[in-house]
Amino acid sequence: MINVWLDDIRDPARFRPGEEWHWVKTNTEFIRALDTMPLHIGKIALDHDKSHMCKQTSLRKLLGQDPGEESLIDLPIACDEVYEPSVRYMALWAAFHDLKDIPVEIITSNVDAPQKYKDILTDRFIVTVNQGGAQKKH
Repeated sequence: MINVWLDDIRDPARFRPGEEWHWVKTNTEFIRALDTMPLHIGKIALDHDKSHMCKQTSLRKLLGQDPGEESLIDLPIACDEVYEPSVRYMALWAAFHDLKDIPVEIITSNVDAPQKYKDILTDRFIVTVNQGGAQKKH
């Protein structure tokens, strides 16, 4: 069985050490993963909001501040793109393949997102929410 991790920033090796995950970062990669291994999915973890990486200097410019020296530190900045297309596709995919009870963990710090995703997925998936995002398991 293959576990699928949908998150553009967080590396599953860091947040779920000792577990094997196929890491995808975009809606397209996720849909492709489901279509190429539909009967071999063990569990799915998915984020809600996508982010864009922004250099500190770019962030300072955006805030109207002096950009200062170039920084090598990237910061995730939220954007309007979400993983809802993947969630809706998951529901159709599971119905098409008559799959049920695949565990899904919603790994987000967005307080409003989990309920919407749960509403879409509850018929065919066992959905849990990690409201703090993908916290490391100890």
